[in-house]
Amino acid sequence: MFNYIRSEWYLIRHNRSFLVSVGCMAGLMLLFILLAYYSFVTFEKNGSESFYLSLLYTTGTSFFAPVTLIISGSLENDEFKKHHTLKSSVSFGFSREELYLGKLFAQLSACTLAYVSLALFYFVTGLLFLGVPDSDSVIYYIRALLGIYPLCLGFYAMVFCFLLNLGGGWGGVLAALGATYGLPYLFLFLGQKVPLLQIPAYYNPVNMMKTQWTDHAAFFYWDTSSGMGLCYLTAAVYFILFTVIGLYWFKKREIR
Repeated sequence: MFNYIRSEWYLIRHNRSFLVSVGCMAGLMLLFILLAYYSFVTFEKNGSESFYLSLLYTTGTSFFAPVTLIISGSLENDEFKKHHTLKSSVSFGFSREELYLGKLFAQLSACTLAYVSLALFYFVTGLLFLGVPDSDSVIYYIRALLGIYPLCLGFYAMVFCFLLNLGGGWGGVLAALGATYGLPYLFLFLGQKVPLLQIPAYYNPVNMMKTQWTDHAAFFYWDTSSGMGLCYLTAAVYFILFTVIGLYWFKKREIR
């Protein structure tokens, strides 16, 4: 499997779609910082406060869910499909388990590298334009990243399941979008009759990345130790579940 992972890393390093996607995400982050800087200059707000607010609302919304989806699609794009890399790998004697898990872990490593790079880029750019934030803001930013990261991994395992088995075209993308945004609403509707079915609606990676609301205040799951643990538990469930589903599906389908 390690040989296959190394070969996947070679493909990832030469995947222009992946590099362009990460670059576009960095551009969007830079745009967000510039808008925050404009607000700081226009309304004469405290720079650290503006930086804190940008960190809070950007990392606490569903921003990382579409980022993960876009990067997933770039890693499984049609450019590689036309070279029949999966079929060639099978002919070289790699098992389907090695193919699926090798691609999954190689791409997870690439996504982790992109995640850390974008987080550092966002933080450093904020320092340059908005000044040095207070220590509480920095601690919260790190805590938010630690809470969002496992959710991204669980979400990625789900997206990878569809993109690899249905292709990086519209079929895989639409299936991933449906599972991401459609299924929670379906479970929420069904949960009106069977309350247990509401659990998948509320406890899914995308929803848990968002701001949560009570009658008195807003919060994020990673604000508390128990909530942080719930982020990791949910991510583990999603990762294992969709890896098993995706691998079973991959073993049954025809490789072209």
